[in-house]
Amino acid sequence: MRPERLELEGFTTFKERTVVDFTGVELCAFTGPTGSGKSSLIDGMIFALYGCMPRLADRRLVAPVINQQSVEARVALTFTVGEERFVAVRVVRNLTGGGATTKEARLERLPKRSPLEPPTPDAGYAGEVIAGDAEGVSGAVTALLGMTYEHFTTCVVLPQGDFTRFLHNKPRDRQALLIELLDLGSYGQMARLAGERAAAVKARRVVAETRHADLGDLAPARRVALTTRLGSLDALTEACSSVQDRLDELTDQARAAEAQRKQARHTLGLLEVLQIPSTIDGFATELRVVDEALKHALRAVEDAEVTVLEAEGLAAGLPSVEALEATLAQLRERSTQERLLARGEATLDQAKGEVDASEQVLAAASSNATESAAELDRARQFDLAATIAVGLHAGERCPVCSQIVTEMPMHAVADVRAAAVRAERAVSAHRDAERAAGQAREERARVQEKLLAVRSRFAELDAATHGVDVAELGVQAEQANAAQQALGMSRQRLAAAREEQRDARSARSRLDSALGEAWAALNQARDAVAPLGPPVLSVTNIALGWRTLAQWSATQKPLAIQAEQIATEVAQQATHEARTLLDRLKADAAALGVAPGTERIRDRVVAAGTQAAARVERFDQDSSLAAALLLHISDTMSQEQVATSLARHLQSNGFQKWLLDEALQRLVSAATVTLFELSSGAYSLGLDHKAATFTVVDHRNGDSVRSARTLSGGETFLASVALALALADQVVDLAAAGAVRIESIFLDEGFGTLDADTLDVVATAIEELGSGGRMVCLVSHVSELAERLPVRFEVNKTSTGSSVRRVDL
Repeated sequence: MRPERLELEGFTTFKERTVVDFTGVELCAFTGPTGSGKSSLIDGMIFALYGCMPRLADRRLVAPVINQQSVEARVALTFTVGEERFVAVRVVRNLTGGGATTKEARLERLPKRSPLEPPTPDAGYAGEVIAGDAEGVSGAVTALLGMTYEHFTTCVVLPQGDFTRFLHNKPRDRQALLIELLDLGSYGQMARLAGERAAAVKARRVVAETRHADLGDLAPARRVALTTRLGSLDALTEACSSVQDRLDELTDQARAAEAQRKQARHTLGLLEVLQIPSTIDGFATELRVVDEALKHALRAVEDAEVTVLEAEGLAAGLPSVEALEATLAQLRERSTQERLLARGEATLDQAKGEVDASEQVLAAASSNATESAAELDRARQFDLAATIAVGLHAGERCPVCSQIVTEMPMHAVADVRAAAVRAERAVSAHRDAERAAGQAREERARVQEKLLAVRSRFAELDAATHGVDVAELGVQAEQANAAQQALGMSRQRLAAAREEQRDARSARSRLDSALGEAWAALNQARDAVAPLGPPVLSVTNIALGWRTLAQWSATQKPLAIQAEQIATEVAQQATHEARTLLDRLKADAAALGVAPGTERIRDRVVAAGTQAAARVERFDQDSSLAAALLLHISDTMSQEQVATSLARHLQSNGFQKWLLDEALQRLVSAATVTLFELSSGAYSLGLDHKAATFTVVDHRNGDSVRSARTLSGGETFLASVALALALADQVVDLAAAGAVRIESIFLDEGFGTLDADTLDVVATAIEELGSGGRMVCLVSHVSELAERLPVRFEVNKTSTGSSVRRVDL
């Protein structure tokens, strides 16, 4: 992977849209003050490819990549893989409720560009979309580059503090990385496929052996027995054909006789049910009784209707009972209101007297309260004067008026407490008098209000009943009640007569329905025997019709019984002869092993012959198959042995382990040359094959060998850089099929701890590394190192965010 162009907007420190053009860059450096955003450029490339970056502890979080002053972050990386160009785009947007989500993610393959064509921004991209969501882009990039996120940040991008990861990785993790980078997994896949092939071949062999065992006895004597039985079945088939016509004739004869017997039995059944119903003779008597009851009910209704009309006429000439009762009720209420009025006048006079008495008590209580209060004030003044005079002598100045006292006055002693008690009792009595006066006034108002309502209602009732004669009103009420009672009784008699009429009509309707059903039953009985030619029946007298049909049925029953007997004898004779022929054929078939069944004997014999022929043919086929299976079993045993042997040799502890050891040794050899130069001949890199860990040879300490973990911080950095450069430089040559091509490498910081001489050696090594057609980029604030490279990308941070400026030397 080689970057061509990086676009950032709203990403970490880059608020405004920023473009980094890597066109023509072989060696470059990202420079700038600490915190200016140098590492964010590498983070942007990693995030565009994999959707996460090393500085995020939780790879699922994307919100931290958005600039604090922006609502979304956009990053786009245009890059090449070999001769093909791609662009990876991701857009992250803040969510309203907190957090963020990847709004857009896609990976496109861009059209090829002519070498003579000047580089231009791929604004619309317009390429072939390879993946269109966040997970899809990460997966497609992993497949395209041949590296996972972890492998990419180990071999291509070395973030701050991660130089030592490959150096100090666990052997198992380092082995997994090399298998992925060097495409050694193909050998494991070959071993797996060889094992699967061996298992598949074995499965086919077992199936073939099972099939061969399932073929059973294939001896020649068995074929002779099969062909003999087939000939016997063919002869029996011809015998069945010779007697089948007679069997069919007897079967048809028995079937026809049985049909005649069933028909005779059916006719006899129809004749036997022709019995005269027991209710037929009672229809005439019931009809006369019902008609008489209907006439009586009709006369009763007519008489009752006349009585009702007379009672209604009498009641119409009198006042209504309701109006008379309403007037009587008003008279009774007027008398009641008159008594209430007299009682209310007396109650009002009493209430007025109580008000006058309570007001007199209130006036006396008020006067007493005033006098008690004045008495209390005087007592307090006397008491105060006596208190002031205590200790005062003639010739001294008075504390009240400031004059010289010439003679001490005599002060009376006042009982302030007694005066206060009397004043408090007077006030309490005044409150009680006020409460009693108020209650008396409220009671008077209530009586006045109620008396006013009684007067109004009495006047209203008096006006409504003025001039009414109570005696005459009582006589009219008695007459009206008598007329209403007479009308009610007449209507009850009319209702009873109508109910009697409805009952009579209902009885006649039921009788008509029953008679209709009886006629329907007679017609249905005659229709059932119509094919037998019954006589014509009476259409007016149902009893006569039933007797005629019953007499005819009695003459037909003996004929039906005789026909049933003759048909039964014919069917029995045909069935006996057919059974005799069939039993003989069944015995012959049973002797040849033909199974019993519901089909015709000839069909079962033919089927048995077909099966016998199929068995002979199957025997011949099985014989041929057995020979072929023996050859197949021999061939699969050879294939299984070869595949099993190959799978065993290609296991991880076999050929693959040897390849890994060789690859790791080559990496160590290449890294040793670089480390020896970087350390000025102090160290070489080694490998502890038993522990599968890196070691260093300390040439300044008698070439002693110790673990790489014992190096100091600066020494560890030199060893890690040497191993990372060797890994980047050697991985293509070491790969089994060149699966991973590392066309660029990014080193993030770590150079500030080096002295001038070591820094010069590192810079020389990086320049040589970049001269091999690989892009090398450093991230550092060490100006001495950055100025030696032909291209610098200067990163500055302002109030509006970070910016990038390319400087070509």
